[in-house]
This record gives sequence, C-alpha cells and structure tokens, in this order.
Amino acid sequence: MPLKKLTGKVSNFQQATEITGTRHGRWNSVVDTQQVINFRVDNSPTVLKLKEAVDLADGEEVTVVGQEKKGVLKGIALRNNETGIVYSLRTWPIFLFAAIFLALGVPLVSVVIGLPIMALGAYLAYKGYINRKSVGMLQHS
Repeated sequence: MPLKKLTGKVSNFQQATEITGTRHGRWNSVVDTQQVINFRVDNSPTVLKLKEAVDLADGEEVTVVGQEKKGVLKGIALRNNETGIVYSLRTWPIFLFAAIFLALGVPLVSVVIGLPIMALGAYLAYKGYINRKSVGMLQHS
C-alpha cells in the first residue's frame, strides 16, 4: 500500500487510552496501553495509534503520513506544524525484533518452523522500513 501525506487543519480531535491485557499462566499477566488518536485533517478521517499522548488541538496545522484504507488514513507519523514536534513509533525496536526473528529462523529452516519465523522477521523489517520512510517524509517537507 503506498504512503500518503496529508497536510491541513485538525478538527474533531479525540484521544483515548486503549488498555489490553493477557494472562500467562496462573500468576503472570501483561498489561499494555496505547493512545488512540482520531481526528480529521481537512475533513479526511485519520487514526493514529501511538505509545505516547499527542499535544494537539482543533485548528492546529499538521502533516500526517500513513496508508489509506477504506477511506480512513491510518497514520504512521504525525508532525504538529505549529510546534514542530514529530510523533511516531520508535523504529529501532521493530528492526531489533526483525533481526532476532530472521537470525532464529535461518538455522530452523530445516525443521520447517524456521519458515514462519523468518516470514515474521521479514514482515517486521517491512513495518520498520515503512515507519522510517514515513518519518523521513515528514522531515523532508
């Protein structure tokens, strides 16, 4: 899916915290939180999911880079043009996990389980590349 860059005024800004949890065994559980940011940029619906809160208000000018799906821009990176702050997921953890899965998958190819592990590593590498490219598109505009 190609990346799309959109610049304009923010309207209908809403931010919520999404909390998910999983339980592993009897005593171990993991809780994860992320910020879900919904808004419109020049009347185009946009959604971002980030680990951090975003300092943004209606009427501010932003530039968003993401992939459009069913008429909604799924934002990957956001720059508040009034403050200059860029928001996105950190890229290095994505590449780190991609490298780990690829390194684990290569020796396990002969046992067949290596192929899905390598596919997951390749997918993570692709996601890291898209994230890095999105941030780059914001910094070069």
